[in-house]
Amino acid sequence: MTSSTPSGQPRKPSLKAIFRDLPDRERYRSWARLTILVLAGVFVYGFSVLLQEEEYGWAVIPAAVLGVLSVAELVVADLILDSRFPRDTTEFLERLQRKLSTTSTHEEVVRLLESCVDTFAGCDKARISSTVHLTVETVEPGTTTTATGLVQISDYTRAGLGGRRWRVLKTTQGIVGQCVRTGEVVCVNFRTLQEYERRMVEDFGFTRAEAQRHTRAARSYLAMPIRSSGNLVGVLYFFSTETQAFPRCADEAVLRTTAESVAGLLRAAEIL
Repeated sequence: MTSSTPSGQPRKPSLKAIFRDLPDRERYRSWARLTILVLAGVFVYGFSVLLQEEEYGWAVIPAAVLGVLSVAELVVADLILDSRFPRDTTEFLERLQRKLSTTSTHEEVVRLLESCVDTFAGCDKARISSTVHLTVETVEPGTTTTATGLVQISDYTRAGLGGRRWRVLKTTQGIVGQCVRTGEVVCVNFRTLQEYERRMVEDFGFTRAEAQRHTRAARSYLAMPIRSSGNLVGVLYFFSTETQAFPRCADEAVLRTTAESVAGLLRAAEIL
């Protein structure tokens, strides 16, 4: 959502917000290239100082480093990224970003989620947030082994309730991961923050530090598989800050219809 100034003019997003909303691949590329450019600036300064001092022999060193950095800026950043994402995933993420930024697909996905939440009964809908995750292939850190991951493709439907768009999650962790592994609807409820912190570590594969980085106000969760042509391709994800909201407030038939509609929308946008 775009904020406004007191005069009614849209407020420009901050550089931090722009960086945060970039897909992981683009953020890693930007950080890698920014780091290389900063290093290049340091060596350019050293090179110029040595020339002024007529230390031509020593000036060869920063000149050589600058040559390496010029290649690194073009190549190393992509090599680092390829170590995290296979080429097929890279192409998929770039296509996904392009399609969601140049069409109304993202807004339509959010609208479907909001319409689904509007059908929930016996709960405070203002305390529910939701998003969509799609499955992607990732590379296990320090190996060449690929594994299924999940990329969050939509903003959460309630501002301030949920993590950032484009983050990539492991399917070995969390409620969403359990949904992918089982292929079934998953509902989980936590009575207290202490129960949440304990079970996220003991039952859902997070470290204590990872669990604390997540949205900790939620107490009730639901994950619904999204299928396309018989294959599980993603997850509808809902959570509420109320206890015991799910599954009692949600109609599973509506959830399945919403999942089918989201899959159809993504197919129409040539994302799936």
